[in-house]
Amino acid sequence: MDELSGAVSNVPEYTVSEISGAVKRTLEAGFGRVRVRGEITELKRYPSGHIYFSLKDEGAKIAGVVWKSAVGRLGMVPENGVEIIATGRISSYAERSSYQLITERMEYAGAGALLARIEMLRVRLTEDGSAVIRRLNAARFRRLMQFVETLSAGEHDQLAAALSGLMQRQDLANCRPEEAIQ
Repeated sequence: MDELSGAVSNVPEYTVSEISGAVKRTLEAGFGRVRVRGEITELKRYPSGHIYFSLKDEGAKIAGVVWKSAVGRLGMVPENGVEIIATGRISSYAERSSYQLITERMEYAGAGALLARIEMLRVRLTEDGSAVIRRLNAARFRRLMQFVETLSAGEHDQLAAALSGLMQRQDLANCRPEEAIQ
């Protein structure tokens, strides 16, 4: 028994807080700011204004959080099932011994993703019987899609933010088509 005690005494002893702090420092120093691509799942908005979610791909899942102060600057409205690229930093949450992506920005993944979102919006508004989309004929929609394909990444972000706001508008059926796409 003395041999075991002697061997164990050479092993450093840490408190739980010391280990958690060391893990946090290692994660934050090792990764800095990162961009993570994945599909949003388990999205929950809390009364505090924070948004909690997970990002997953075919092999793994990572927890994510958007603090209330960053929600307005995200660049899009997050939804379950949408593939995105999240920008933020990796940190640990000591109380649960877990790590998470503290997200500051989100963008739709891939060049075709924004076009797909526009098409989903068009279909959704058409199904809702929106007068705006009924008046927006197919030729106008094709011109809009051609225009979107020429946008830079920053312009894509601006359009995505505008579309997110458009999807939440209640007075959509009462506006003219040109008002709907501004």
